[in-house]
Amino acid sequence: MTLLLLALVAPAEASPQLVWSYDAFGDYVAPADGWAGTYTADRWGGFDYGGHTWAYPLTDEGSGGWFENASISNWMTNPAVPVRDGEFTWDAYITDDDGIGGVIGQGPDEAWMVLLCGAGRSSSCPVPNHVGDVVLLHITATRGAEELDFVHAPYPTGEVFDVHMSSNDGVLRAWSDASGWDLSGPITDGTMMSNVGFYAYNCGGITNNYANCAFTQPLLYALDDDGDDIVDDHDNCEATPNPDQADRDGDGIGDACDDSTDTGGDADTDTDTDADTDADSDADTDTDADADVDSTGNLDTGTAIKTAGSCSCASGPESGVAGMFVAVGAVLLGRRRR
Repeated sequence: MTLLLLALVAPAEASPQLVWSYDAFGDYVAPADGWAGTYTADRWGGFDYGGHTWAYPLTDEGSGGWFENASISNWMTNPAVPVRDGEFTWDAYITDDDGIGGVIGQGPDEAWMVLLCGAGRSSSCPVPNHVGDVVLLHITATRGAEELDFVHAPYPTGEVFDVHMSSNDGVLRAWSDASGWDLSGPITDGTMMSNVGFYAYNCGGITNNYANCAFTQPLLYALDDDGDDIVDDHDNCEATPNPDQADRDGDGIGDACDDSTDTGGDADTDTDTDADTDADSDADTDTDADADVDSTGNLDTGTAIKTAGSCSCASGPESGVAGMFVAVGAVLLGRRRR
């Protein structure tokens, strides 16, 4: 078992960082190194081939209900490392024509799965009407298998192919580079990509010294969308590189993600809506937006106000003494969009 800490050094471009891997499947997989299955009657075995160890289900069954001790729930998962924004990848091999897949976020009554069903005449699939399909599923004990996305894309038989699942900001994705399919759907934001592993439906055992289906090289990565060497789970600005993680205003959002910053360390969005030189919305030259009365009897708006019995007051804005303004203070309006 290999357990890796979050890498501190990564390429400058966006790149996932390996946090967990496994390559030590023995003759019996569970309960070694945390591996465990929901269908306890179907133990999983292991063998060496091609420089890696492979896991495979020992029996060939498919029946029952989800999250019961039944073969329909025949997944084998490992706690691995708790990652929210991450990618789980592995290689698969199958000569059977039934169902295989992968699982993330498996709990006592919930799991997220990508399911690959064979396309043969005798193929069986745990989800009705999906023979020959790849299906992205949210499975719960109460609602069963909820279909999120699917595509008709039979898996290649008799050859090794890759499978990937990722969870990133509430989006679940599954794809295979070798097979060319790519699915996506919603996932509860914050779902941990722990308890990751494999799934087999009616496709276990050994025939003529070959495993009917097998899995190898499970790898779990933490995502780093902006390539700044800080994985998303710990990055205060996921979309913009900010390796220094600076957050001068302490709002939990990095400076690189704040709209703009001034020398005082906050983000100002003040605008001047009139034609003078201050930053408020009245038509005077002070820096407030009030209507104070100045010493000449004029409202502090730039417009003279006539008083009773007076005929020497200025009749227009900003003319003579009556147009003088007294600056009484400044109000700086700041607005930050979070």
